[in-house]
Amino acid sequence: MRTERTSSLVTTALLLVLSLPSSSIALCGDADGDGYARAGDALWALQAAVGLALPCPTSSDCGRLQRADINRSGNIEASDALATLQAAVGLHATLDCAGALQKRALVATAGCDFISGGVGEIDLATRSLVRHLPGLLSGDSVLREQDGRVFALNRFAANNVQELDPAAELATLWQCSTGPANPHDLVIDARGLAWISRYDSALLLLADPDAGPTCADFLVDEIDLSAWADADGIPEMDQLLLRGDRLLVLLQLLDRNDIFRPSGPGRVLAIDTVSRAVVASTDLAISNPFAETKGLLLRPGSGELLVGGPGLLFSDLDDGGIQALDPDSLADHGLLITGNELGGDLVDFVMAGRDRGFALVADAAFTVSLVEFDLALGKVNSLLFASATLLSDLELADDGSLWLADHDCGGDGPPAPGLLAFSAFTGQPLLNGPLATGLPPFNLLPLN
Repeated sequence: MRTERTSSLVTTALLLVLSLPSSSIALCGDADGDGYARAGDALWALQAAVGLALPCPTSSDCGRLQRADINRSGNIEASDALATLQAAVGLHATLDCAGALQKRALVATAGCDFISGGVGEIDLATRSLVRHLPGLLSGDSVLREQDGRVFALNRFAANNVQELDPAAELATLWQCSTGPANPHDLVIDARGLAWISRYDSALLLLADPDAGPTCADFLVDEIDLSAWADADGIPEMDQLLLRGDRLLVLLQLLDRNDIFRPSGPGRVLAIDTVSRAVVASTDLAISNPFAETKGLLLRPGSGELLVGGPGLLFSDLDDGGIQALDPDSLADHGLLITGNELGGDLVDFVMAGRDRGFALVADAAFTVSLVEFDLALGKVNSLLFASATLLSDLELADDGSLWLADHDCGGDGPPAPGLLAFSAFTGQPLLNGPLATGLPPFNLLPLN
């Protein structure tokens, strides 16, 4: 009975997690940007410290300097090389460096019934809860940061966007309806307008985020994407990425007449934000692409677009994976890692470098595992954690702390929801147990 209840809980919860908002960041100490802090990074830092290497070859190429400047002096010194070497051999769990701009994180919380919700604030340095504001958000909410502004997309049943003030204890600045359409992602273009994907509609929303508390003139335009939908007329538009005047929109293309099973491969559209017209479209190699959790990802180093997903949930663990595309032409660069190589259904991932990443992968028994993978090798390197309860979000902060939202509402034992943290350098836990967040954590947002 317990097993049946757990399976039902995880299945339902995973469906709710579809399209949770993944970001890629540069790890402190990772001079070459491959996702690892290794002895080679320490050697380069030492060479830069003694003048044998240029820490900032050009004014536009100072990434190595930012990542390797551990002591925040503005220069690379022997002490930076030593700290990187200590991290490489496991003596440091995380590193504080000039590139570590994320000091706090927000967490959207949700009751076990996904009706009540709230928002909490985490101090990343002390790994502690600063505050939790119950009732502020809906029970199905995701968080976004755009140009220093924080937005909550209150999704299924709530159907609105809310701006929070990160400088005033997360006070609500305004809250405007998106119509009964389940908003899933938000980006702001160069004209200051917000593009909002609506999961339960074929109409992409263009809104004015400066309309104010009255919401007058919030709705600017609606762009009809029904021509790119499947037979049920709803394309399940999900995550977004803005590149200059082009907006990339991920379509899941699920059959609502067949309990949201994939009707075929997913699709990416490119929209000209000036003319507001679709200018390109490409079908993906995978179906059900929803593993991104903070908009669409660009691969560190190459700048390729990375799209991931599980394919057919639970019944086919080998399909799905992570595909690369050219973000401008949308040309296919191939499937970099498959569900078979990952060990199951991919439900979330983050990239720590060009090839190294971390993923949440579900198996046939509904156990979700946190694994480290390597795209160049096409394989899983290690298992960090596994749980039969809902692991709903995975985020990597730029000090090397890897955060996991464990929305544990019972499962095979007493409920123990909270945030878990691991070192991206060593894979070891950074907390003695789950960090309680008031209500169970659902979605994380490290603030830049």
